[in-house]
Amino acid sequence: MTSKVETLASPVAQKPPGLTDFWAVILVVLTGVSYGSQAIIGKWAYANGGNAITVLTVRSVIASLIVWTIIVFLRPPLALPIRKVIELSLLGVVFVASSVTYYVSLMYVQVGTAILIAYIFPALVVIGAVIFYKEKFTRVKGIALLLALSGCALTVDPVQALSGSVNLNVFGLFMAFISAFVTAAYILLSSRFGRGVPGLIGAAYSLPAMALIYIAWCILGQLGLDMSFVGNGFAFNMTWVGWLCCILIGFATSLAWTFYLIGLPKVGPSRASILVTSEPATAVILGILLLGEAASPVKLVGGGLIIWAVILLRK
Repeated sequence: MTSKVETLASPVAQKPPGLTDFWAVILVVLTGVSYGSQAIIGKWAYANGGNAITVLTVRSVIASLIVWTIIVFLRPPLALPIRKVIELSLLGVVFVASSVTYYVSLMYVQVGTAILIAYIFPALVVIGAVIFYKEKFTRVKGIALLLALSGCALTVDPVQALSGSVNLNVFGLFMAFISAFVTAAYILLSSRFGRGVPGLIGAAYSLPAMALIYIAWCILGQLGLDMSFVGNGFAFNMTWVGWLCCILIGFATSLAWTFYLIGLPKVGPSRASILVTSEPATAVILGILLLGEAASPVKLVGGGLIIWAVILLRK
């Protein structure tokens, strides 16, 4: 979930005419696939001089520019009540909190351990949707949730992630838990704040808010803010490969954000949170194909369980 968390959710879009449940499910699954691919591209960025704050900053800026370029060409109506603009901007702020807490956790615990903890957020979303939105909890949804959570656990090999040989830093574990709760809150808030807002418009207001926070953070780093926990400030000396990777991640983020906004109002927060567990499965598969990582039977079974959960949630 290296880019999990960045992941995972966004304001609810007004459903496009004729959008079927099948295609809404596909779009949300593709959101997870997009974020999962960013985990692999992010590793290449790090190998070429990048770091967490650089990737997060460039990603949000590029994604904002792409969305606004589309806005310029399509010229959709942008007028929204001030309250709605503030709410959409707030979602961008919450998304930053989700991403940063996850990346901080990676500084103190293994990636597998962080994912194992951070990916309890689908369960938190389901619980929150039942409590706050009176969403019906069906047997199929419960089975899919169990399959998805089990699949996430297996893809990161829980035995190794939580083994006694691994340094389970208390602060790192705490930040991973915070990331899970913030991500769940983000998804639940998005279903309320973004209600009735077309997906592209929601992205046009929330993505720049996220980008501005990262830019301000980097500027403060240049002025002396200690940023060692996210990679010691903006990596201006990245190689051209590192810059290209960051740009690709930004492009993937713009797609993921838009896909999620379109699909979320149709599938609902609970189903969406389960469907985006396609992220760790994608990261594992691409890690095997592109990075030569070991294709253990446990990981493959985990990916299969996630796919099974997605199939169950199709109507």
